[in-house]
Amino acid sequence: MKNARSAIIFILIASAIMLIPMIMSSHKSKEVALSVAFYNVENLFDTIDDPGTNDKDFLPSSKKNWDSKKYQTKINNIGRVIAQLSSDNDAPDILGLCEVENRAVLEDLIKMPGLHHLKIIHHDSPDQRGIDVALLYNSDEVSPINNKNIPVNYESGRKSRDILYTVLQTQERDILHVLVNHWPSRFGGQSRSEPRRIFTANVVKQVVDSILRTDSMAQVIVMGDFNDEPQDQSISETLNAGDQKQNILFNPFLAFSKAEAGSYLYRGQWKMLDQILISKGLWDYSSLDYVPESGTIFDQPWLRNSEGKSEGYPFRTFEGNKYRGGYSDHLPVHIDLYRNKH
Repeated sequence: MKNARSAIIFILIASAIMLIPMIMSSHKSKEVALSVAFYNVENLFDTIDDPGTNDKDFLPSSKKNWDSKKYQTKINNIGRVIAQLSSDNDAPDILGLCEVENRAVLEDLIKMPGLHHLKIIHHDSPDQRGIDVALLYNSDEVSPINNKNIPVNYESGRKSRDILYTVLQTQERDILHVLVNHWPSRFGGQSRSEPRRIFTANVVKQVVDSILRTDSMAQVIVMGDFNDEPQDQSISETLNAGDQKQNILFNPFLAFSKAEAGSYLYRGQWKMLDQILISKGLWDYSSLDYVPESGTIFDQPWLRNSEGKSEGYPFRTFEGNKYRGGYSDHLPVHIDLYRNKH
């Protein structure tokens, strides 16, 4: 009897061990349905002079001596980051980018290893330097239904970078509204430049409000380099983004800012400028939802300077006009969405 009992116990333990990979696989497929990320790639310019924009700093004749070799290194570097940006250590399914010069640099980018399955959505923007926002998406997981540029025109007549608005549909027929942003910089000081970002936030709010009026549970993603932090007026008040129990938009990156962490390092202080905000339709236990605590800053040792005065800072392509051969002055941000099967 004792031997029979031992045999039964052994069989049960062996069966449990064999089931572990199946359980893990099932958990993974349920937990991560879509990976969403944003990356300010810092001056991804080609070497060709565009007479319609002020791209003179990134030409072979410039002080930076921006040539084909440096350009290809930049493409390789950014491709390396994107190829492992998701929580599964591969390319995200939905990726917003900013500071790209044109569609041509995006075409070169998706030729990199691990990115061949990504497709491009891009429109030229009226930025004087010619830097645009763009969206890359995994065509095996999502399909675009519609996309357009939303202009940001100040009362003075001055124009800022357009907002890219894309409607995506998943294989399971979920509809995602994605807005990719690159708000006005802090040039001239945070407080002096803040009204331009609040103006831009109001443009975004009008779009989000319009979507939610049609469907209060619409699944909306607002991502970008906002050049403001989660607690600043443009984000916390104008967009009403913050704690998910109280706000129209949930900001997974508010906690990072409170902890003095960030995606951009300025004068020794981290700033949480790059964020991904989501509507209630993505955290209310509907079909597609935010994976709790999946909001992360993609931070690897090779993305930081390891020595010198800039030790610890993001590893950039240039410091002034001095070529370093790095990646970007920003770190990417990322969230996961999972399939909630009722």
